[in-house]
Amino acid sequence: MNMSLVFFPEALRQKLGDDASKSLIEVINQATKDLKESTLEIVIEKIERRLADTKTEIIKWMFIFWVGQLAAMFAMLKMLI
Repeated sequence: MNMSLVFFPEALRQKLGDDASKSLIEVINQATKDLKESTLEIVIEKIERRLADTKTEIIKWMFIFWVGQLAAMFAMLKMLI
């Protein structure tokens, strides 16, 4: 388990005792870990949503491009015939 360093004042350690101090540090580290994980999940969801939106935009513009190309080719063929 990767433990983060937490500065724990000696006066507080003496008041709480060693076991309570270690437990408090574990609680703080777990809360920090949970916060990092939830933040990471939120960021990943936002990136995935933005990527999906971008993909949709690209497909839309590709369709518009190909329709324009077909219309131009049809117009050129009509002029030749």
